[in-house]
Amino acid sequence: MALFSVVVVTWNNENFIEQALRSCIFPRANDYEVIVVHNASTDRTGACIERVVSEHPHIFKVVENDRNEGLGEARNIGVRHASGKYVLFLDGDDWFEPETYEVLSRLVDGGDIDVVVFNHARVWDNGGKIANAKTALLRVGDCNDVEARNAILENFNVAWNKLYRREFLQAHGLSFSRRLYEDIDWHFKVLALAESYFATPEILINYRQRTGSILRSRNNNHFDIIEQYQEVLNFLQSNPDHFKAYGKSAYRHAANLMMGIIREARLPPSSERAYLRKANRLLSDWRALLGETKKGTYLTLASIGSGVLLRKATGAKNLMKSVKAFADKNFPKALQPKVLRARSLRLAYRAFCKLPFKKNMVLLESYWGAKADCNPMAIAKGLQAMGGYDLVWSLNASAKTDIEFSGMRRVNRGGFRFAYTLARAKYLVTNGNFPTEYEKRPGSVHVQTKHGTPLKTMGLDIRKKRPKEMNWTDFAKRCRRWDFVISSNPYSSRIWRQGFPYTYEVLEIGYPRNDMLFNSSAADVDRIRKKIGVPEGKKIALYAPTFRDRDRNTSGLNKAEIFDPVRVAKALGPDYALVIREHYFNTPGGTARTIINASDYPKSNDVVLIADLLITDYSSIMFDYACLNRPIVIYAYDIDNYIEERGMYLDLAKIAPGSMVYNQNELLQCLENGTYDSAESQRKLTEFRNEFCPWDDGYATDRAIKAIFHSPL
Repeated sequence: MALFSVVVVTWNNENFIEQALRSCIFPRANDYEVIVVHNASTDRTGACIERVVSEHPHIFKVVENDRNEGLGEARNIGVRHASGKYVLFLDGDDWFEPETYEVLSRLVDGGDIDVVVFNHARVWDNGGKIANAKTALLRVGDCNDVEARNAILENFNVAWNKLYRREFLQAHGLSFSRRLYEDIDWHFKVLALAESYFATPEILINYRQRTGSILRSRNNNHFDIIEQYQEVLNFLQSNPDHFKAYGKSAYRHAANLMMGIIREARLPPSSERAYLRKANRLLSDWRALLGETKKGTYLTLASIGSGVLLRKATGAKNLMKSVKAFADKNFPKALQPKVLRARSLRLAYRAFCKLPFKKNMVLLESYWGAKADCNPMAIAKGLQAMGGYDLVWSLNASAKTDIEFSGMRRVNRGGFRFAYTLARAKYLVTNGNFPTEYEKRPGSVHVQTKHGTPLKTMGLDIRKKRPKEMNWTDFAKRCRRWDFVISSNPYSSRIWRQGFPYTYEVLEIGYPRNDMLFNSSAADVDRIRKKIGVPEGKKIALYAPTFRDRDRNTSGLNKAEIFDPVRVAKALGPDYALVIREHYFNTPGGTARTIINASDYPKSNDVVLIADLLITDYSSIMFDYACLNRPIVIYAYDIDNYIEERGMYLDLAKIAPGSMVYNQNELLQCLENGTYDSAESQRKLTEFRNEFCPWDDGYATDRAIKAIFHSPL
C-alpha cells in the first residue's frame, strides 16, 4: 500500500498545472501515488497533463470527468480512487515544496495520526512570497485538546494544508459538498472528529494568489457560504459536546467570513440585501443557541440589509489613512515636467480609448522599440501579404528602419501618436512589453511573441536570484495584458508558464521568424551576403555571444584573451569569413581586427541564414540556428559565473547541440581540427533539433495568423 495518495483537481489550469504536477514528483520516494482528477477543461490543461504523465506513468493516475464536477465532488472522486494510507489535496494552480514528502513521512512515521496540518505561503503573480501570518499557531505540535484546536481555527481553514489518514475519513463518511466554499463544513467536521491532530510550522505548499479566481468573482454563487455555515451549525448541534467545544469559535469564524462577502463586494449590488438578511437569520439563531443577546455592529447592519453601510463602517478610517499617506508621498513629484508629460499621455490614452477600435489596425513592436524585427516582423509581413491590415510599428526615435518604404507606418514610442495608436489598435504584437502605465483596453488582443528559447532564467524566476532586478509589481501588470504567448517547443511552453504565470493561451506553433530559414532562396542568401559584405566564395563562421549583465555599459568586441578575432579567423582557415554579431542590448563597437562586424545589421535571422557555422555561448540563437542543421560550437568560457549571476534552466553540457569548449585554446583547437563537424557533433545536433525545433517548419506565421487574427476574440 502506498504511504501517500496526492489528489490533484484541475480545471482550466493550463498555465499552472505542469508546475503543480511536477511538484508532486518526489525523486527519493517510491511509496506514493498521484491521482489527477481532470474536470473537463476547455483549454489545453489536458495536453499539459498528458505531457507530465507520459514522463512518469508509474506515478500518475488520471481520472477524466465528462463534465466539470466542481472542486468538492472532484476531490471525493479522487479519494475513492486513492489507495494510500494518507491523503493530500492539491489544487491545480498551487504547488508543493520539494521537501514535502520527507517532512510528512517523518511526522507520521510510527503512528496513526488522523490529521497533520502544515504551513503554507501565499505567492503573488509579481513573484512576491509571504509566509502564513498565523505561523505561530502551528508551532504547538499536538493539538489534542479543545483549547489547542480552537486556537488552530485562527489558521487558514482549507482542505489542502492538511494530511489525512484515509481510514479516518472513511470511518466518519467525510466528503465534500458540491457547493462553493466546500472546505468550510469539511474543516469543522475534521477538527471535531479527529482523535489525533498534529501541527507543523514548516511551509510545504505554495498558495497562488491570482486574478480570475472563483472566490474573487462577483455573482450570486457566494450565497453558498451561508449554506455551508448552516451545515456547520447543524453538525455541531447534532453533538452537544461538539457545540460546547467549538460553537463559539465557529460562530466568530462564520460572522467574519460571511460579512467578508459584503466587505469585498463579491455580490451584485441588487443581491446584497437578500444575502444580508439570510446571513442575519443564521447568525441570530446561532447567537441565541450560544446565549448571546447583543448584536454588535455586523449584525445590526446586516439586519438593516445595507452592504453600503457595512462597507463604510469597516473601511472609512483605513481609506482616509491611505489617501493621506499617498498624498504626502507623491505630491512633491507631481509637478515635475517629466511626470506632467507622462500624466498627460495617460490622460490622452484614456480619452482615445473612448473612440471605437480600428479593427484592422495592428500595433507592432520588437525589442522595446529598438528595431523592427523578429517574430513581430514575420507576422507583419504575413498580414501584409494578406492585405487589409494597417500595420504600425512602435519605434524609439533613434531606431533606424526602412519600413517607411515597405507599406508599414511608424510612430515614436512614448509620444501622443503612440498613445493614440495603442488605444485604437485592435491587435498589439510585441516580443517585449509595452509601457507599464498604459492599462489594457478591454477587447484589445495582446500577443507576446517572445524572442528566443529560454536557456537562462526568465520572468519571475529571475527574482529568486536578483529580487531587486526590477519593479516586479509593474512587471506583473505588463504581463497580465497578454492574451497569447507564442512557444517554439514543449520545453519553452513549460518555462513560459512557470516564469510568467498569467492567464494567456500558449500557441504551440513554432517561431514565425524562423520561417525564412526554411523558405528563403539562394538569391535571398546572395543578397544578404552582399549587403553584409561577405567576400564571394567564402563560407561564414558566425560568432554571436549572449548579453551579459556586467557588460551592459561596454562597447566593442570581447577582450582578446576571451575571443581574439584574428586568432579565430586563422584557426578557421582561408575558406571562412568570420562574422561577429553582438547581443542587441550591447552597443555595437568598431570592427577592431575582425573580418566583418555585423552587430548593427538590423535583421538577426538574415545573419543566421547565411552562416555555415555558429559559435555562441548561452544565446538562444543556437535554438534558431539548429533549424538549419548546420554545425554549432558552444563556447562556455564563463559558464560557472554566468549560472551564478543569471541562472540556467538546462544543463548545457548535457544538451549541447555539438562541440562544447571552455577556453579560447580549446576553441581554436576545435576549429583547426574540424571536430565541430564530427559524427558525434552531428548526433548531438540531431537530438537537439528533435527536442527544441519540433514545430519550426516554415509555416509558423500562417499558424499564428490563423490562431490570432481569425479567432473569436
